[in-house]
Amino acid sequence: MVLTRGVDKCLWLFPGEEWSKVSKILLENSSLFRARSQMIQRRLLAPATDLAVDKNGRINIPSSLQKSAGLVRDCIFIGLDDHVEIWDEELYLEFEEKCELDIKDAWEELGSLGDLG
Repeated sequence: MVLTRGVDKCLWLFPGEEWSKVSKILLENSSLFRARSQMIQRRLLAPATDLAVDKNGRINIPSSLQKSAGLVRDCIFIGLDDHVEIWDEELYLEFEEKCELDIKDAWEELGSLGDLG
């Protein structure tokens, strides 16, 4: 498994195969000579760390990544298709509250996709 910083104030945990796909796409579509590409590489690729699950099913999150995501005590794990987000519980609840105003617009946009059933 690979753990890295997320786009929001969270961490992203990927299975190794999925991380390989993501990092390959990022590298193929970026340039060392473009400031935005460098920013994304520094944000996602540079802090990426291989993790192992111990015999009790735990992972050890490096302190640098704990600090970057503001992980203090209780965490929330959110499964999102090909990866898991790890949030500090308080920060996630604040994030959810901020998103509350935009969620209806997002639902409306999904409604334009047609019948999901």
